[in-house]
Amino acid sequence: MEHTISIAFFLRHLRIRHGNERLYEMALKLDVSSAYLSTIENGKRQPSDTFIDRLEKVYHLKREEVIELKMMRDYQATQWRIDPLIYNREQRQVLLHLIHKIDGFTPQKIKQLKKFLDL
Repeated sequence: MEHTISIAFFLRHLRIRHGNERLYEMALKLDVSSAYLSTIENGKRQPSDTFIDRLEKVYHLKREEVIELKMMRDYQATQWRIDPLIYNREQRQVLLHLIHKIDGFTPQKIKQLKKFLDL
């Protein structure tokens, strides 16, 4: 299942719907720190059920919105994130090739790769 709207987009849109609230204003209403809310909006942390429950109560979310938000969270939690900026050009090139080719690896190739990586 693919979700086209991110949690970050949802939260930003919610703040706009409520009078162009600033992030710190939303954080105050939800009784969380601005830093915590920012990590959720930046995709570095997934919202807990408690956080989503607070959103529902404070912002009077519809049941469908809560369900969609939880589905987005669960979907995004299964995604792997690789920050390309921490690698040099050559490392990025190797990593991208590995990602594209690994689906076609035979069990023998996987075994060889694991041995090479000392796994």
